[in-house]
Amino acid sequence: MSPKRFPLTVILILAVIIWGGTLHALGIDLSWDYFKPYTYTLSALTILVTAFDQILWRYWPIHLFVKMPDLNGTWRVSLHSTYIEQPIRGYAVVRQTYSMLSIRILTKDSSSALRASNILVDPDQTYEIVGVYQSDPAIHLRGAESEIHYGSFKIRLVGSPVTSMKGHYWTDRSTKGTVEYTDRQWKHADSFESAEKLFG
Repeated sequence: MSPKRFPLTVILILAVIIWGGTLHALGIDLSWDYFKPYTYTLSALTILVTAFDQILWRYWPIHLFVKMPDLNGTWRVSLHSTYIEQPIRGYAVVRQTYSMLSIRILTKDSSSALRASNILVDPDQTYEIVGVYQSDPAIHLRGAESEIHYGSFKIRLVGSPVTSMKGHYWTDRSTKGTVEYTDRQWKHADSFESAEKLFG
């Protein structure tokens, strides 16, 4: 049983128990015919919930009622850090469902992956992402120029739909900096080189 199917199963079992208890309390004779639709109902709910989580939340008219910004795609990224003087050029590959957010920042010499995150909504309807990430430099740089390290960040989403993201970050190397996401392409790159080609 998958993690997504388990809560639906529990909810549906509780619904069946309450339904059966109510029928019994009303003096209605119960038979197994009442429970035959269980499997079909569970399957239909699973399909609908999965479709919503993966796809439907992004599109009209559902997105009018679901206040979740769609960040999917590959973004051009500019990093300014106290660790190095010149700006660092890279790309952020964002894969997102309604229940999951993955951000991987690719530079020429490293890859940083999101480990935990939360999307916050301020009272003025401004969205922010706060998170923790792990950065893995290229193996030939470890011990010489850089090491695996962890950091946290907060970025603000700009526009509706989102056209850019801006924020700052801190690392366990006692460095900090700013980050800006711009120029989204909807395709997901799988490497720094493929992102370079994607942006021409």
